[in-house]
Amino acid sequence: MLKTYGWKHNPFNPNLPNPDFLIYKKQTAEIVEKIRENRILWVCAPMGSGKTTILKYIVKHSPTYNLKTLYWHCGYNPDLEDFKTRCNHLLPNFFDVFKRRVRTILIDEANYVTEKGFFRYLVGLLDDEKIHPSVVFASVTPPPTDLMFETFKDRHIENITISPASDDEVIGMVKERIKKAGGKGFGPFDENTVKEIIRKTETPRRMLERLMMLASGKETEEKVWAEKTSMDLEHLSGQQKRIVELLSAHPMPAAEIAKALSTSQSGIRGQLNRLSSMEFLREKGYRMPIVEKREGVWQIHPEFMVAYAKAKQ
Repeated sequence: MLKTYGWKHNPFNPNLPNPDFLIYKKQTAEIVEKIRENRILWVCAPMGSGKTTILKYIVKHSPTYNLKTLYWHCGYNPDLEDFKTRCNHLLPNFFDVFKRRVRTILIDEANYVTEKGFFRYLVGLLDDEKIHPSVVFASVTPPPTDLMFETFKDRHIENITISPASDDEVIGMVKERIKKAGGKGFGPFDENTVKEIIRKTETPRRMLERLMMLASGKETEEKVWAEKTSMDLEHLSGQQKRIVELLSAHPMPAAEIAKALSTSQSGIRGQLNRLSSMEFLREKGYRMPIVEKREGVWQIHPEFMVAYAKAKQ
């Protein structure tokens, strides 16, 4: 199918955030303006919404915005020493004598930052007149209130929620991807098909996955969904499947899951963190986190819940 429509490659790979295909242009421009005012921002949106793409866009266009950026992917079990080493990039150099740039730290997957030491180190950077950066956290959860209160204290942290993009913005992104791959218009799709996929999916990443599988030669969109659903379940370990079975009944705290499975809380927390981590997604090829934590309890991710229910039918 790819060669038939002149495509050099499949343009819908969701695992490679590409700043050339930014959807949230207006919201990104607003974030940049706040960065230039030396703000501290916490950008919150679900997994697959495009947070990483926003950060990558800011990095790519940092010369235009007169920014000196450090992008750091936090992820599960963050390495504070690695972060400190990378922050040396923000120290003034010879060229800063001629053009002062706003130092900007972009922290992706900040929901995995749970250590006070990390936030205290950031406070030290904020107090350093040589650096005095803006900080942008990108996360699937709101900021950890207690940790932030203890470490950031009187500093104002502005919460930013990424609003869903309009159909026109998403459709424009799809056409740009096809064009860059060598195609034109919507071929092999039509506009109604794309709109229907947008309507059925919760995030841009999920939409790209569906388009990618369809463009790879799958017969129908429903067949793609059914095949992908079975894959989601077969890669879980025995204990992971039992956790999913428990959470499919109702959300539960880690302690309750551990009691039900007659195992340690630390072991269950490790499994839950793994099932919700980006590393796990990349390793297994999943399209979404299996579980997520909200208001102190764990639950199955909404999209995975649909997949799980369909697989049991």
